[in-house]
Amino acid sequence: SGPNLGRQICFGAAGGSGLYIIDVTNKSNMYMISQTSYSGLSYCHQVWLGENREYLYLNDELDYIAETRVIRVSNLEKPVVVNSFGWGANSIDHNLYVKGNTLYEANYTSGLRVFDLGADPVDPPMIGYFDTYPSGNGESFNGLWSCFPFFDSGIVLGSDIERGLFVWEIGFPDPCDTPPGSCATDVDGNGTIGVADILGVIDNWDICGDGTFRPIGDVDGNCCVDVSDLLQVVGDWGTECIITGACCLGDSSCTILSEYDCSEMAGLYFGDDTTCASTNCPGAGDECETAMIATLGTNAYETETATPSSPEPDDSMCPGTYMNWANSQDIWFSFVPESSGMVHFTTCDSSSFDTSMAIYSGSCVWQVACNGDASGDSGCQPYYSAVDLEVNAGMTYYIRIGGWEGATGSGTLTIE
Repeated sequence: SGPNLGRQICFGAAGGSGLYIIDVTNKSNMYMISQTSYSGLSYCHQVWLGENREYLYLNDELDYIAETRVIRVSNLEKPVVVNSFGWGANSIDHNLYVKGNTLYEANYTSGLRVFDLGADPVDPPMIGYFDTYPSGNGESFNGLWSCFPFFDSGIVLGSDIERGLFVWEIGFPDPCDTPPGSCATDVDGNGTIGVADILGVIDNWDICGDGTFRPIGDVDGNCCVDVSDLLQVVGDWGTECIITGACCLGDSSCTILSEYDCSEMAGLYFGDDTTCASTNCPGAGDECETAMIATLGTNAYETETATPSSPEPDDSMCPGTYMNWANSQDIWFSFVPESSGMVHFTTCDSSSFDTSMAIYSGSCVWQVACNGDASGDSGCQPYYSAVDLEVNAGMTYYIRIGGWEGATGSGTLTIE
């Protein structure tokens, strides 16, 4: 749509350079529309566009974790990484394809993985898998190399490096086996039961599901739209029923809204019952005011797409540790400890870059600690940062991560 209506667009997986979007309409004068990086970029291997052309699904072959990135490409000039999903396996993702509302992935030692984009295009549930390499989920180039899901029959083919050709018939779950939600009578999803909901039932009168869909207006859960559904809507007439979730707004902030209200504010809805604590909005963390929420354990970040914040941290608190901030691009986290005591903050990550770190207490300006180079952790990159800090329960601490002499990259903040 918009300025690209009728144009021929190429979405290119460009190895260590990330995603390229190129206008190829004029074959003698092709030009790049945009280039996009992402956290953990190692080797951008393959991408596939969703059926509604709003989201692109991307795998990285050399980051050694089977994790699919979701990129919103409704604005080709400004693609946004909105989420990543997987199942925690340290295998290698290779080739993925979208057919209808289903995403099929060939992930080497993890075999075939199937995800339901119709349920949630940003964080789809895995609805099936077949492990062609049952001996383990190692970070090796063994097992399922690719798959082909485009036969009209629904048959899916898979090519396994060691075991040859696999032929699958995929049995999809019946949507009607899932009970209707708690706000089923709010057919149009605006939070109030009224005329539009009655019309939604009437518009789909006598339609029944066939095992592949639940008809709009099926309120009572019998998978058909009939008098029972109409009576339930009438019985809830005038009441409110609002399901909420995390909504990312244009300023990178997160708030809890209904899907309807989030859409009205031009936000990005991350799903029913999701929380801001588990949602990193696009652009979040670039400034202290939109800091990402950190928890105990590991917290991923990248600074390649971040901008420098001002003022720079005060390195007089950590002399001799080589902060050397140099107007570094930086990322911010906020952390609220549940109990008081000593906490260890570290950027130790063998695949990360030379980091520098500052910590603030209670606000974005009250710096209490910093570090350029640390020692004592194991399995780290040659130069990393670490701070041991006595914290108070309930106090908000802001962790600011940049790089030595402006270095950028991807990494992990570990809090323990």
